[in-house]
Amino acid sequence: HTLVCVMASNTDSDLADAGVQFVQRAKLSSSPQPWAGPFSFIQLADTQYGMLKKDKTWEEETAMFKQAINHINRLKPRFVIVCGDLVNARPTESEGPVQATQVSDFKETCNLIDPEIALLCLCGNHDVGDRPTPQSMRLFKARFGPDYFSCYTGGVHCLVLNSSYMSDPTLVQDLAAEQEQWLQQELAQAKPQHRLAFSHIPPFIERPDEPEGYFNFDLPVRKRVLQMLKDGGTTKWFCGHFHRNAGGWDEDLEVVVTSAVGTTLTSVPGANILELEGCGSTQCGPDTSGLRIVKVTEFGVAHKFFTLDGVPQAIALDSLTWD
Repeated sequence: HTLVCVMASNTDSDLADAGVQFVQRAKLSSSPQPWAGPFSFIQLADTQYGMLKKDKTWEEETAMFKQAINHINRLKPRFVIVCGDLVNARPTESEGPVQATQVSDFKETCNLIDPEIALLCLCGNHDVGDRPTPQSMRLFKARFGPDYFSCYTGGVHCLVLNSSYMSDPTLVQDLAAEQEQWLQQELAQAKPQHRLAFSHIPPFIERPDEPEGYFNFDLPVRKRVLQMLKDGGTTKWFCGHFHRNAGGWDEDLEVVVTSAVGTTLTSVPGANILELEGCGSTQCGPDTSGLRIVKVTEFGVAHKFFTLDGVPQAIALDSLTWD
């Protein structure tokens, strides 16, 4: 039941050892698998070491990630995916040294995950910058491996996307075009049992025609990518970035916006939730931080968010409902 991943063609051949080792943690291989029975996986978002205390310390986020890992090791999902903003500091000249320490600490915490459970990490805007550069992308790939790739496990095709190329490709136009071409090729493959997508930034927060804002895609790229995924039979798109639970439907495609396993946000009543002005207070604790359990059966995909103080003892795979 290992996770089988096909690497994207954009991988730098001179990936640093650290990035290669981190990729190997995900049990990468190159051949798809047929449907092999129901399984679960766990989605985390925004571990974001350093957010609560503005990079002075990240003890609280580390503690929450460790609590999540205790649940993960007990529940033994097929894989765990962290949907971006792994750390809070950005890869700028001023924040770069702090980011390097946060990345080191984040990876050290990841080592607590049972090695039998595949681990996938994708990049968020804090990891590569709000406006990514070729340099920031090289740095992320050196640390974590490919910034986009596809995975097969038991008849399920997972598309792991770099949403920063969709959010602001100003300085990485060629890289963004390469990802979109790769995505079209992936979506043209034979339809699997289920096709799922993952990214940090969601295409939308609540509905596909909502106005543009900090937390979603601009409308032209949003419409284009949503249509591509729908035409390719994708049924779920799991995201983070919002630090609150949200989401909605675009025809048969559900966009699932998952709150943080690190520092969560409240919404300011009456303010525009699509912009930063809609962000209220921060909190980081087991009664607010959490994870999403996803059950995959032959007939469907069901998911539910649990705060860390309310994660079930086991996952029942004989039903798509939650008791």
